[in-house]
Amino acid sequence: MDNGISYCMKVLLLGTHPSNVWVRSFIEGAAESEPSLYLEFLEIEAQLQREQLLPLMSNSVDALILSDYLPAYFHETLNGLSLVSLVRSEAQRAVLALELVEQANRTLTLDRSHFDLWPMKISEFFGLPLHCFPSLPPPAASNALQPGLTSTPLISQYLEPLFAAARGADLLRLIWPSDSFLDGDAPDQILPQTVEVAGRARILAYGPYLPLPRGKWLARAYLGFSTDIGKMPFILEVDTGETVSRGFFEVDRGGIFSVELEFQIVELLPLVELRLISQDSALEGQIALIEIELQCL
Repeated sequence: MDNGISYCMKVLLLGTHPSNVWVRSFIEGAAESEPSLYLEFLEIEAQLQREQLLPLMSNSVDALILSDYLPAYFHETLNGLSLVSLVRSEAQRAVLALELVEQANRTLTLDRSHFDLWPMKISEFFGLPLHCFPSLPPPAASNALQPGLTSTPLISQYLEPLFAAARGADLLRLIWPSDSFLDGDAPDQILPQTVEVAGRARILAYGPYLPLPRGKWLARAYLGFSTDIGKMPFILEVDTGETVSRGFFEVDRGGIFSVELEFQIVELLPLVELRLISQDSALEGQIALIEIELQCL
């Protein structure tokens, strides 16, 4: 490093608190021997709200460090609504990480399964000899999956792929399972496995108010219909808060079908709502929202 030039480097730490503390201490130890380098640290931990995360996008970031960057896991005894709320907070952090990866000049990913490689990777990242850094014991273990805790479809098929994408995974394909949605006939209640279509035209299912990264998306809804459904028109809507994309489809027999709808995410950290709507009144029939598959195009 050229000691004749002084500059400030903004370093954003995104990960678990013990790992962030360790990385910061490790880097600051080396910076003490480099008077030309002034470091400004920003740190993002779990459970921050959208209003706390948005201002971070206005900061230019020289170096983004994903330190032990994993989602939190939750007890299986939590009811579905509480789980969705907790996943929402974690997902906002993951989506922000994806945005910051695009914005930062450089990104370093530190894998919790290889703590022994962290010193070497950090020294190479900052272009400083390893002997410039202090000798520190490994950081404490994170809140990754432990005995007594469990993953769920919403975590494994939605949250974990978001975190993997921030770490460099190429294909972003997510699933919103049926139990992440709410019942149109009983607001704020978890969507049952089957919904009665009989009755007036109305919203049958809605939710899950979860964030997606900015870009173009394809939603593929997998739906099941009872044999007595008859001929019925439906609407599939995606509401991003700024725009509503709407697709119309009709069924005339029972079975399992898929419906596709493209939409665009423009706003940062939107809480996306999908709505399944019956267009006409019906005398009988049932529908099951099996899952929503989401693919970034």
